[in-house]
Amino acid sequence: MRFKFIHTADWQIGAPFGAFETKLAARLTDARLEMINTIGNLAMARHVRHVLVAGDVWDSEQPSKRVLHQPLDLMKRYDAVTWWLMPGNHDPFRPNLLWSEIETYASTNIKLLLKAEPVEAEPSVWLLPAPWTTKSPGRDLTTWMDNADLPPNRLTIGIGHGSITEFSSDDEHGDVGSKSIIDPRRANEAQLDYLALGDWHGVQKISDRVWYSGTPETDRFRRNSPGHVLIVELETDTLPKVQVEKTTTFHWHIVDIDCVPEMKDFPAIDELEGRGSLRNILAQINLTGHMKQQNWLKLDARLRLLEERLDFMNIQTDHLTHLVSSEDLDNLDRAGSVRMAAERLLERKENPSVSEENRKTADNALCLLLSYANEEFD
Repeated sequence: MRFKFIHTADWQIGAPFGAFETKLAARLTDARLEMINTIGNLAMARHVRHVLVAGDVWDSEQPSKRVLHQPLDLMKRYDAVTWWLMPGNHDPFRPNLLWSEIETYASTNIKLLLKAEPVEAEPSVWLLPAPWTTKSPGRDLTTWMDNADLPPNRLTIGIGHGSITEFSSDDEHGDVGSKSIIDPRRANEAQLDYLALGDWHGVQKISDRVWYSGTPETDRFRRNSPGHVLIVELETDTLPKVQVEKTTTFHWHIVDIDCVPEMKDFPAIDELEGRGSLRNILAQINLTGHMKQQNWLKLDARLRLLEERLDFMNIQTDHLTHLVSSEDLDNLDRAGSVRMAAERLLERKENPSVSEENRKTADNALCLLLSYANEEFD
């Protein structure tokens, strides 16, 4: 007995991107809708007949009519594929709200997993969903799977949404934290062939039979392998075969650079610049350490040019210290009020009795002041 399917989760269709300028926010929002086509085309190309979405299909339980209907229309186009949709913490199932309307308009190839009960996807292939019916269940919703009434000689797939005990509850790893801790031993306890999980936004293998697929469209700066789906092949008495497939349109890069005073080469920046077209790339540049003022001005000018090619760039310099020399001050002015102001800022930033926050403010102000004397590097 064999069964092949795509495991995905955390689509969060309709998610806003208010921190970005309007045009980019609209493109990021549209990408979360367009990834349905990406998944549908992948399913057709790989001869996969089932797509399992492990929670958070929509970003909220009260989306606009357009945000509700457009995904349904896209899934309907792939009529050879059955789309299995389960509510998560963002879009829990409550009577007479989102999922009731979906039931009214969904095409026959869209199946809703709204109850904690076995569903036969194909002959002898059973799905055990654990849908959310509230935003704060306060319990492991997958517990019922241990005692599910199922026939022998079958394949069984659990579908859950939430954190597991290995994850912290600080919301870094998902959106639920400690509200619905899932026992990572569930696959063994319930004799599941596979447990498909959602909530963690990156690909994560918990065990041979327990995986998070992550979100198919990257949505923030994180180091957890987002932007994928999993193609899973099950066979009786055999461990699952899991293939990771990249699906994201936008790529969110975190670039860490630990600076030293004489540093002039930046391979990570070289790599970004060498990509050719930088459309659909967002970058967060984290600069730490110490850098001479002249070298910083050159790097800053280079980063500003790079920013014009990227869709978005955020430069973090909170942990970067600018090393200012007497020559730097002389380039600004040898005397007068401007020179005096620079010397006072330098004294303040190097004064250990001043708070770290105020020293950093003085450092940034001095750096900005000195940049005006170095326009040839701009």
